[in-house]
Amino acid sequence: MTLELISLKENFTVSQVLEGIHNLANPSEIIYYLYITDAERHLTGIDMVAGVSLHPSLSKILAKL
Repeated sequence: MTLELISLKENFTVSQVLEGIHNLANPSEIIYYLYITDAERHLTGIDMVAGVSLHPSLSKILAKL
């Protein structure tokens, strides 16, 4: 188990999210959740990686709490 997390800006497109995961993720770890933050890095939502990858046509992340 790791204490690291991936935090993404709430205005990222799905394409930017997938690129961010690719660039930041450790290959030996499985990522389940994405933490979505505003410009001040306050948590605005949590999303599952599977939900993002299943909806590539979405233009922006749908932040869910």
